[in-house]
Amino acid sequence: MQTEEDRDRIVEIGASPGKTRVMGNIKFDQTFPPVTPEGATKITQSFGFRENETVFIAGSTHSGEEEILLSLLKDLRKIDPHLVLLLAPRHLNRLGEVERILKKESILWRKKTSFNMVQDLSEREKNEQPWVILLDTMGELMSLYSLGTLVFVGGSLVPVGGHNPLEPLFFKKCVLFGPHMFHFPEVSRGLIEAGGAIQVTSKEDLFLHLKNLLSDERTRKEVGEKGYQFIQKHRGATERVFEEIKPFLINMQSADCGL
Repeated sequence: MQTEEDRDRIVEIGASPGKTRVMGNIKFDQTFPPVTPEGATKITQSFGFRENETVFIAGSTHSGEEEILLSLLKDLRKIDPHLVLLLAPRHLNRLGEVERILKKESILWRKKTSFNMVQDLSEREKNEQPWVILLDTMGELMSLYSLGTLVFVGGSLVPVGGHNPLEPLFFKKCVLFGPHMFHFPEVSRGLIEAGGAIQVTSKEDLFLHLKNLLSDERTRKEVGEKGYQFIQKHRGATERVFEEIKPFLINMQSADCGL
């Protein structure tokens, strides 16, 4: 179980208090892909990024959120003309829907797979950088968080319940999410209390925070660092679970061996 509240609920339905333990959340023990300086350069080049881009990553977005984010992007680019939105829908079967939204907004955008890594870099300099890069591949988002200046966790501006906010925090990124984080109540509440993430209440609130954070590197770093320390503080649940069940595994092995 993750919390004392979980333990109390289990006891209420009949579990023995003496046989229940709070181990913590094993999500804090997930492994993250290391990104070396060379790897970061390769990723940056694969997107055609130059040195002056500010990368805003919206991860695991759902229907209703892309329109909001694109509307905000137009206003935010008036503040930072080099702002690029890396848009990563939660489900790839929505790519057609998201592409139609992007076309309707009449902004410059490209799919991630349309970039040619071996394209001559000097040739890229002649081309205008898109406002939006649509991530149309699987399994890359976690490592791509290393590129972000700001990160928004999707499924939280609409009542989906939010997604895991811990992944970008491994890279000490400044994380924001909306009011609907009911799939991660303990984690989101703990992060807010620790100052390791920012929860917004609405589209307008998200804009104000993004506007301020774009020009406030110090706050971005503080939030990212506090979020990272929050992860480190809560690691170890997997090891605690293993220590609890190890005696039973040993007994089972002994029985199988006839000892």
